[in-house]
Amino acid sequence: MSNSYSKIAQSYSKAFLQVNSGVKSLQSSIEQLKAIFDAFNSGNEIGKLLLSNFGAIKEKSSLWQKISSDIPINIDVSSLITLMIQNNRLNILNEVTHYIEKYFNESNGFTTITVESSCNIDNTTKDSLQSTFENMFQSKVIAKFKTDQSIIGGLIISSDEYIVDLSLQRKLKNLKQVFKIS
Repeated sequence: MSNSYSKIAQSYSKAFLQVNSGVKSLQSSIEQLKAIFDAFNSGNEIGKLLLSNFGAIKEKSSLWQKISSDIPINIDVSSLITLMIQNNRLNILNEVTHYIEKYFNESNGFTTITVESSCNIDNTTKDSLQSTFENMFQSKVIAKFKTDQSIIGGLIISSDEYIVDLSLQRKLKNLKQVFKIS
């Protein structure tokens, strides 16, 4: 997404965080926003219409009012979606949600990391990794585990600030470089 959209998404997220208070309320709002985006982005015609930059804002607002009256969402989330529809910015909902979560985690001292591996990681190993990361960062860690078939063994650990590539593929590339130099 372009830098101008990123700045707009950051503005929406900061404003949302100012009016939405309480850890549980914010966590619930973030989950609701993710679920709404996933529903809109699932390929159905209603979602396509709402996320597009085309179409009458009045129609989109009316459609959102009908949808939101049938689902249990908090008023702050509903108001944010309504505002974004009125400003024809619903297409950046995913990025707004990302920044809300990022700023929320930062303000609460959480570190978010992504752990990618070639296969599913069992819960015992996830708990062990979680504990290791919390000791390493000296803070609460929110670890998101993903499976990526393109990784050849090992793990790739990333955050907003860094990437630690512990994959076999990276080790083989490093070894290849050593032999090229020799």
